Amino acid sequence: MVDGMAKAAPPNVPKHETAARDAFAKIQAKIPELSERRRKLTAEIVAIEQVGIAGVPLVFPMESPDETKNLDAPAFALLNGAAIGAAPSRGNDPAIKLHALQREIAIIDRAIVFAERQVAVAANAASREASAEYEETSRALHRHRALLIISLLKANADIEALRARTSVGGSSADSVMEGFTLRLFGLPSHPSPMNTWPRRYLEACVAAGVITQDEITC
Repeated sequence: MVDGMAKAAPPNVPKHETAARDAFAKIQAKIPELSERRRKLTAEIVAIEQVGIAGVPLVFPMESPDETKNLDAPAFALLNGAAIGAAPSRGNDPAIKLHALQREIAIIDRAIVFAERQVAVAANAASREASAEYEETSRALHRHRALLIISLLKANADIEALRARTSVGGSSADSVMEGFTLRLFGLPSHPSPMNTWPRRYLEACVAAGVITQDEITC
C-alpha cells in the first residue's frame, strides 16, 4: 500500500468551547434577542398610535422636555409637602412615550447592525481557530485524496498500456470496462480539459508540502 493511502479518520468535533467560538456564539445570540425586543416595542408603538377615520395618526411623537428647564418640579418642592395632590408630570404622556419607544427602536436597529458586523469578525476568527486545530487532520485528508488521484492517473496509464499491448492490427477485444479513461481524468502524460483541475489540485498540494513532486512523477 502506498504511504498515506490508508483511509484517513474523519475529524472529531471538539467537545469544548474556545475563546473565538465562545465569542461568536455570544454575539450571534444577541441578534435574535434584540430582534425580539424590537418586536415587543413595535407592538407598544402600534397600541399607542391611534389612527383616525381618515387614516391620520391621532398621537404624534414628542420629545420629553428638558428637565433643567422644568419649573413645575422645583416649584412644587417649595410647598414642602403642604400641596394637595401629586406634582404635575408628563411622564405618562402618550406622545412622549411614543417618542421614547421610537428612539429605542432606532438604537436597537443600530445595535443589530453592529452585531451583524461583529458576527462576521467573530466567525472569521472562529474559523481560523478551528482550521488551526484541525490542520494536521486536514493535511492528512488532502494527502490521502492527492495520492488517490495519482494512483488513478497511474492506473489509467497502466490500463491503456495493456490495451495497446493486447491490440492487434488496431483492433482490441471489447470490454464493458473500456472507454472510461478519459472520463476518469485521462492519462497523466496528456493534459486535457478532463484533468485540468486534478492537475491544479496536485500542484497546490505540492506547494503546500502535502505531497512531493516525485510522488506525482513516479
